[in-house]
Amino acid sequence: MKEAVFEVEFPGDTSNLEGIRNFVIEIAGRYGFSTGEIDDIEFAVDEAVTNIIKHAYECETSKIQVKVLITDDIIKIILHDNGTFFDPTKAKPVDIEEYHNKGKSSGLGIYIVSTLMDEVLHNFIEGDGNYLTLIKKKKQT
Repeated sequence: MKEAVFEVEFPGDTSNLEGIRNFVIEIAGRYGFSTGEIDDIEFAVDEAVTNIIKHAYECETSKIQVKVLITDDIIKIILHDNGTFFDPTKAKPVDIEEYHNKGKSSGLGIYIVSTLMDEVLHNFIEGDGNYLTLIKKKKQT
């Protein structure tokens, strides 16, 4: 099947998380991703967008562009923002046991997204901003 592309732009505010999630999961559902896969996608998108709002924009409202590229077996969600540059490859790896023992309640966003999705790519283009690409492959049944 040929790739289909869907795009939308939202103000980068937590009040838009539901709209962003619904936009992405409606497409995933329409293209036959399983309930479990859709749950993973929904949670990963929610975490990624929340991190953009809280960290890249430091809770100041700006725009988040959401682009979904989809085929019969792969969904790519590209989140584009113009916020503060962040390189997730420089983040310290998460030790879940230590995290739990210290009673932490935040800081797992990158870990959650990378665990739920098959591939996570981050690009920064000077003058254009951050591009976070979340890729999920449909499980073969």
